[in-house]
Amino acid sequence: MKEKTTILDNLFSGMVFKVFYLFLGFLSFNGYAYHQPWMKYITWGIAVFGTVNCIYRLIYFKKYWQTPHLWLAVLFLVSGTLTMLINRRYGMLESLQGMVWLTLQIILLYVTETDKSSVKMQREIRILASLFVLLATASSMAGLIMLWQRFGRLVVLSPDEVVMRGFVLGRLWGVFTDPNYGSVTVCISGLINLYFIEKTKKKTIKALNAFFLIVSFLHLVFSDSRTGYVALSLSFAIYSYLSFVRSKVGKEGEKKASVTKLHVVSLLLAVVVAFGSVGTAFLTKKTYNYAVSLQSSSSTVTPGKPRKNLEIKRASEEESTDISNRRLSIWNSGKELFLEAPITGVGFRNIVAAAEDKVPNTYIVNNDFTKFAAFHNMWVDILVSQGLVGLFIFLALTMACFFSVFKAYKKMLNTKNENLLEFGLLVSIVFVCLVSSLFLSDTVYVNTQNSVMFWIVLGFLMNMSFQEKLKASEKKECKA
Repeated sequence: MKEKTTILDNLFSGMVFKVFYLFLGFLSFNGYAYHQPWMKYITWGIAVFGTVNCIYRLIYFKKYWQTPHLWLAVLFLVSGTLTMLINRRYGMLESLQGMVWLTLQIILLYVTETDKSSVKMQREIRILASLFVLLATASSMAGLIMLWQRFGRLVVLSPDEVVMRGFVLGRLWGVFTDPNYGSVTVCISGLINLYFIEKTKKKTIKALNAFFLIVSFLHLVFSDSRTGYVALSLSFAIYSYLSFVRSKVGKEGEKKASVTKLHVVSLLLAVVVAFGSVGTAFLTKKTYNYAVSLQSSSSTVTPGKPRKNLEIKRASEEESTDISNRRLSIWNSGKELFLEAPITGVGFRNIVAAAEDKVPNTYIVNNDFTKFAAFHNMWVDILVSQGLVGLFIFLALTMACFFSVFKAYKKMLNTKNENLLEFGLLVSIVFVCLVSSLFLSDTVYVNTQNSVMFWIVLGFLMNMSFQEKLKASEKKECKA
């Protein structure tokens, strides 16, 4: 029977907000939209619309309160609010804005209607996945065109704000403000491409997604992001593992030995995919650089016009002895600042102010480059921002979600659930976000396209796990 919905239900169901929030994520990390005066109006508009959505959910809380582990997510918000109040001397406005966005991510992206039908959920997944692919591919295409046109600019927006556009400093930034975040974005887009190639029976859709996948892969290679390479190998490996298991489940019989063999073979395939994907990326990079060097040696140089070097080569890092690209020093600063406020932290938006106040000689505010407002690691960000209290709560939430996903996966395999393909995609996206967050300040406290997608996908996964648990309890009641 068709679900009855009102205009208000459609407007405030969260789907409209998710679409707007995804657009905001891409705009926030776009080199042409970043730091533009008009961006504040879009940001405020979406924040107000999100607040209205939150009020709607509070009124109809019975639709949402059964979201798995909601109480842990709310505790994390309470911890953040407590930290904000304790550190009010560093300023309340910035911290309050940060708490608003964190609240919107949890209440509107993570929390979902627990009675939502499987058909409706699949439709939402496809719509949001399609939107993400279109935005990511458009960004990647723009970057590749910039490379083809030999375009590269370093633009000073203000004394404290500089943005790269195109091919700069031996790597492709394109329209992304940071090639590392961009590389994670194209990894997520690539996973969605693989999903649509498997899902659809239409050859044109398969071909289009194959083309999009190639575009994303090339952008990742030319961005020369080590974080991107790690994300590529591990995310494609786990997607391949889940896909192979799904395709073979039920065909190997019910014997324990057959099931074990299936998982071992799937794991070996995943390892091959991991090394193969990175190997292909490095081979593509080497081939491109060789072609560029050949062209450079055979072309003539115009007097007064130096030839632009388009080789993928980050000379500044190759000359440096710090293989972590400052991350180890930044993480050490995180430890020093954490020890000054170990229980409740200093607040994410207060990192620079608190460091200058408590540990003025620490690296993030006392170096030869810039003042770092984050620690290039989600876990260090949480530890410093919300202390041990916030870290333990988030760890508990992470582990609770992991066990829910694992239990749901076992049940779905046993019943050959029709949503297994979507489940594999969602797990792979969450995985790539968490892995990349070991090297980037992403997923929590920030409005990137990747963090928005992470919370949306995690919400869908928790909805699936809840539905599987509900089905299992209903079967027990029927047997009784």
